[in-house]
Amino acid sequence: MKIHFLFLFLFFLFNCGSQTNNQVKNTSADPTLIADQLLDSNANKFKSIEDAESETDEVKRKEIEEKNAKYEIVPDEWKAVNFNNFSYPVKRMKGFIHLKNGEFEYSNREEYDNQFGEGGGSYYVDLTGDNVKEAVVFVSAVACGGSCDGGSEIIYFYSMQNKKLGLLGRIESGSRAYGCSLKSFTIKNKEIIIEQFGRCQKDSSKNEDKDYSCKFCVKDLTVSTYIFENRKLKKKFSKIISTPEVEIKNFAGETYSIE
Repeated sequence: MKIHFLFLFLFFLFNCGSQTNNQVKNTSADPTLIADQLLDSNANKFKSIEDAESETDEVKRKEIEEKNAKYEIVPDEWKAVNFNNFSYPVKRMKGFIHLKNGEFEYSNREEYDNQFGEGGGSYYVDLTGDNVKEAVVFVSAVACGGSCDGGSEIIYFYSMQNKKLGLLGRIESGSRAYGCSLKSFTIKNKEIIIEQFGRCQKDSSKNEDKDYSCKFCVKDLTVSTYIFENRKLKKKFSKIISTPEVEIKNFAGETYSIE
């Protein structure tokens, strides 16, 4: 997944912090082993995101993108759908994000509420076992009031049957400022594995522990596995991994992997 260049401008403009080159380890592993892997790799190392040890360097990132490339090819049945000019339902906004040429902007001056964002690309992979590829679409958003929330990610799952488009499910992550922001996204053997900063077992967009020393500080990691059963998105596995508090305002190491 390409780094979202729009956010570089937004974060500078609204003092949400500049991007860095630091990256964290991709966890595209068997979900039953992820918790132990994260615990081993992160224990006593997360004093700051800059100090976090990482094996996902630029070479590794390019390798992941090359492997993902075949899933970015748009199947014939999907070519009539333009996800860069599309309306996406959003639970927390109680409305829609309307992308135009891959970007959106919303402003409510009375409530000092501003929303900015962009489409983050799409993958095409069979997640339901019907030998027909579904579309996995990413939309990123930054919310600004008195200050910005650092951005969040919304992941949509669409189906195409008999030339009819259908929304199978969505996962809304939290923001960097308030917890449950996305750290990694992996699809393996039709399972969707998501790693998030914070404690977010009950709700993928809300942090259950907000007692931190700064706005962009968060502790612990949540690893969740989702699957499709009867074409419905369900959470199969979720576990909280204990880690020290970190500051993630400038985190730029999200990884996206399909195997």
